Amino acid sequence: SSINAKPSTLAAAARTLAVIGDSNYRLGQRLADVALSAVDPQVRAVAIEAILGGWPMHDKVPAILDNAAASQCPELQTVSIIGRIQKRTHTSEDQERLFVLGSWRRGARYQYKSDIAKALLEGWPRSEKTKQLCMEVVGPGGTERFDREIAEEILITGYPQDDDVVEHMLQLIRTD
Repeated sequence: SSINAKPSTLAAAARTLAVIGDSNYRLGQRLADVALSAVDPQVRAVAIEAILGGWPMHDKVPAILDNAAASQCPELQTVSIIGRIQKRTHTSEDQERLFVLGSWRRGARYQYKSDIAKALLEGWPRSEKTKQLCMEVVGPGGTERFDREIAEEILITGYPQDDDVVEHMLQLIRTD
């Protein structure tokens, strides 16, 4: 069955479950089952977030992440990659997938935009590929390959001491 709650409410519920329930084995088992089998992809994504936050060493986590990665749902793909980054099993293909998930046309829902930025910065810190894509997006006549808000967040938080980024941002300010 589907839960009719705002995505931000579901995300808050996941964080709360992770904090208050991390020593509760039965709750972890139940969430793992939901993460693997719930019909509603939003419910599955929230359950995965809770598992990763409260039970990251649960024995079903690898299967949960593989199952989510194979989904057509952008939110499930996003949380799957976040999980692989947490476990340090992420790949360059995951970085490319986050670029697609961060595009304004095909990407994850709005509440996942900041998660995509954080995932790219954590999984591939100071990545030249990420930096170049973000500079293209934020630049004059920017590309639509990636969401501008995500690109700005990445450049500002992930490259604050980078001379190329600072000069790029100053140039944008001068031309506005």
